[in-house]
Amino acid sequence: MTSAEEATTVRSRPVEDADMDENKPVLQLRVVVEAEDFDAAVRFYRDVLGLPERIAYAQGADDRVSILEAGRATLEIASPGHKKAIDQKSRQAARRAGASAWPSRSPTPRG
Repeated sequence: MTSAEEATTVRSRPVEDADMDENKPVLQLRVVVEAEDFDAAVRFYRDVLGLPERIAYAQGADDRVSILEAGRATLEIASPGHKKAIDQKSRQAARRAGASAWPSRSPTPRG
């Protein structure tokens, strides 16, 4: 396994039967897209695909996010700075929840 493959390997704890409950449906799906060209990505998903923008946040030039509606899902277009903040908060939450391993960085789609 190459170092790039190791960096994108996601490790998780085994799913226990107690974790699964048929009576608890998935209520929402959240997908975050890290976009180097944030403005172009927002224009594509909002203007070309027609996903309505629910809300947008910015903290400086490099920490921006636009949350778009996609049915029962939201699609978040995030600048690299905002994606870094999301990853950091997710790792902290996983540690508090007792997760044994969390990926060092999110897998990057290959295409």
